[in-house]
Formats: sequence, C-alpha cells, structure tokens
Amino acid sequence: MNDFLYLMCKSLNQTSSVIIDKQYTHITSAMGTNSDNTKIYKSEYLILANEIIKCYNINGRNPQRIITIDNQTMSFDDAIYFYVRAVAWKYNYNRLPNYGTVIALYNNDYSEEENAPITTTTQSFTINTTYTKLPDEKYELTLTPSETCTIYYTRNGTTPTTKDKIYTSPLTIYNSTWIQYYGVNKNNQKTPILSFGIYRPATTYITNKPQLTNNYEYKLTLASSHESKIYYTINGTKPTTKSTQYTNPLTINNYTILQYFSITKDNNKISPIYYYKNENPTPYVTVINNTEVRNNTQSIQIIGNKPGTIYYTRNGTIPTNKSLIHNPKNNMTLNVKTQVKTILEDTNKKQSTLLFYQAPQYIEPAIILLSSWWHWTGEGQALQIVDFSREYSNVYFTTDNSNPKTSNTTKIGKNVKQMDI
Repeated sequence: MNDFLYLMCKSLNQTSSVIIDKQYTHITSAMGTNSDNTKIYKSEYLILANEIIKCYNINGRNPQRIITIDNQTMSFDDAIYFYVRAVAWKYNYNRLPNYGTVIALYNNDYSEEENAPITTTTQSFTINTTYTKLPDEKYELTLTPSETCTIYYTRNGTTPTTKDKIYTSPLTIYNSTWIQYYGVNKNNQKTPILSFGIYRPATTYITNKPQLTNNYEYKLTLASSHESKIYYTINGTKPTTKSTQYTNPLTINNYTILQYFSITKDNNKISPIYYYKNENPTPYVTVINNTEVRNNTQSIQIIGNKPGTIYYTRNGTIPTNKSLIHNPKNNMTLNVKTQVKTILEDTNKKQSTLLFYQAPQYIEPAIILLSSWWHWTGEGQALQIVDFSREYSNVYFTTDNSNPKTSNTTKIGKNVKQMDI
C-alpha cells in the first residue's frame, strides 16, 4: 500500500517544481482525518501529490502526516481513497477532476495521541506494582523492578528527578495519592516516567527497544504501571475495546503503526491512546529510474530510507565500507552491461541487505533497406544495404536467391551500418 499511494500520485502529477516541506522529512507522529467532506481543488491536490512523491523518493515511504488545506489532516488510508478516485476520473474522462472530496473511511483524528513511553534498554526493563488495602482508606504500594535499579519517585504527581526520594520499601498511599516514578539501572538506562494512583489510569509502555528478529521484523513488548487490559491496532485505525487485546509480544515491521490504550482492571480507568512507529527502521536502498534506456544507457538514482552512507560497485563485486560512495542527490549513468551492487550503512553501522541492479537490455531488430545505385557495373546493377538500427550489426546475405538463414552460400558483412554489393 505504501507503493500504491506513491504510484497514484505519480500518475496524476509527474512534473512539478514544488519543493517538499521539511516537516515531511522525518515523521514522528501519525495523523488521522479531520477534513471529512472537505473539497480539495486540483491545484492543491496536485501540490500535495507532489509532496507525497518527494517524501517517498527521499525516505522510501509516504508521510503519515498529510496536511491538507486550512491545516487539516488526512490519514494514509483516506489519502489512498482520495487519489484512487482522482485517477479513476482521469482514465474515465481523460482529464483530471476540478476538485476531490475527502471521505473519511474511519473518521478518526489521532492528532491528540501521545507518543508511546519506551524503556531505553535492549532487554526488557519494567517496574511492576502491587497494592493491598489497609484500614482507614489506606493502601500499601509495592514497586518491584525486573532488575537491580534505583527508583526515584514523587507523591504529588510532579515529574521525579534524581533529586527526589529514592524508593526503598513499600509506600503507604491514599485514594488521592498520585505516585510518579522511574528506574535507573547500573548502565544508566531508564524506564519512562510511570504513574500510579488508585483511581488513575495506568501508564502503558514499551518495555525495551524493539529487537530485530530478522531483516524486516521486530519484537515489541508492552507493560502497564497498574494491572490493566491493553487493546491495540497495527493498521492505523483507532483502537477500541473491540480491538485485539494484548496478551503476547507483538511482531512489527518498519511500516507498522501501533496504537494502543489500557483500562485498569479494578476501577476501569482509561489511559490515553498511545502511538508508536519504529524510529530506527532496518536500512535499505532503492533504485529510481530517472530515464528509460536510450542508446543502451540509463540514468538512475540510489537512495536510502534513513541517514547513512551508500556504498556501491559497478563490476558485480560485493560492496563494503571501502567501496565507492554514492551521493543520493546525484544521478548515476550506466550502460546495459553495468552491474551495480549497493548497500546502505546507517549511522549505527547497521547495513542493509544487498541490492543488485542492471539496466534492462532492449534488443532492437535490424531495419534493413535494400536500394539500387544509379549506375551499372560490367556484370549488373550495384546495390546498397543500409541498416537503420541504432547499433552496428552483422549483415547476412546471399546472391543466389537462397535463404541466408539456412544457405551454405551465405555471406557476411561484419559490424556495418552500410554496405555496397
């Protein structure tokens, strides 16, 4: 679907000088649609299409944040639906529509969502809570970390720092107490700031940096600061209590948009909707064909999906970090025999899988014209064979009315454009 929206926009708007806005370079939060039934006129939807095209060319993906007129938003799914209808109009009526109307498939606006809290470790780092009821509307709260750490906390809802109290034993709290806390392990890695209150929603967080399981997928684990049910979606739609309930670690890829919320089991307090998209995707490279193959040459551009260095070879050998370096802003010219192999090494020294590219070879059949000269020789009329194809060719012919493909009297003119007989 990522490629599909790009192709829809390309088919509408192949030439434009509009420069992409910087906000599309690195997307950090998803946006839904709050522009339902809004008309977008041709000049505006072509500019927007061009920005989507440029974002794809730069980042290898479409923007999740699509701003329409009057600073309104359109979700990825609704953008596909919008441009599919525009393309259908173009091919049915042989012209672009004067305007299009945004139709919200889900009618959800996610602009109020919060970025998912995440622990800065590679292994799961959590702080579990349990509490028991005491007399006189009191409770005893116990914080249990998954590894040895120092826990800083406050009791009044303010953000804790290293200057605040250190947790050493169970806390006595009341219905109105609002505990904020976080842990720091021996490697100075931290949990996010977590929250607990008897009648407050839980903080539901990602327990560690998602770990790569293969070239394209990551494993992600969720936890809550208060025993809760967690509901989630991974398709860009707003989660509800009818969505999938979280029970086991999730598998996501570079394009997954995870959205989730939690409901505490004892008092049914609902958390905000949290949003997460992998900010450190697997590096990969893409080849863009800037031109068709002409005269056996082609101009291409190699781009990566994230910051890093693109290494390449032109002779079919495997590139390393000592190979030639390609600037993604520049074009590369190659002929149909050139074998380009390229990789992207990101700023963390993680390398993409190898990409191989060779321009397609178009073989043009020879176009032969047999013409007579004006003069006669002593034995007959002089003839000329002219080859109108782009390349020099071997010309096979006979002079005894036999088929040059099968005859044993076939003669050959090697590597010629024109030949007199």
